[in-house]
Amino acid sequence: MPAYVATYMRDIIRARILNALTLTKGVQTGSLFAATATKNIFEDKVTVAYGAAKSIKIAIELNAPIKIAKQLGWWRDGEDVPIIGYLHYIAGGYVPKRDDKITVASAGFMTTDYIIENIKMYGIEEALGWVMTLMPKRNPSE
Repeated sequence: MPAYVATYMRDIIRARILNALTLTKGVQTGSLFAATATKNIFEDKVTVAYGAAKSIKIAIELNAPIKIAKQLGWWRDGEDVPIIGYLHYIAGGYVPKRDDKITVASAGFMTTDYIIENIKMYGIEEALGWVMTLMPKRNPSE
């Protein structure tokens, strides 16, 4: 397949994923902040700093179906079902990673911060979207 056809098809799929997310109930507009951690000699995180915000649209399932969490390998019997987030391709080619912070506006006036724990990319050569487990950030002042 010629490269221009593959690029065209990838762009169509990315647009369709974004459209599907936009139409999905519960999609929120938010910001993604890249994390930069400093570590000590034992590889323990000492401090975490966050970079500039990138605007995103994300669907967050607070009560994700057990079947999906199990298929992704993020759930076993007896554990709590994780919070799962679905994120489309981010312009500029940024790839979200573990420990990045996501801030979403709830009900238009409250904000909630989440930290990415696990992440899986979907796409063959380039990212089309990501599925991730999220942990609510306990201390918003950090």
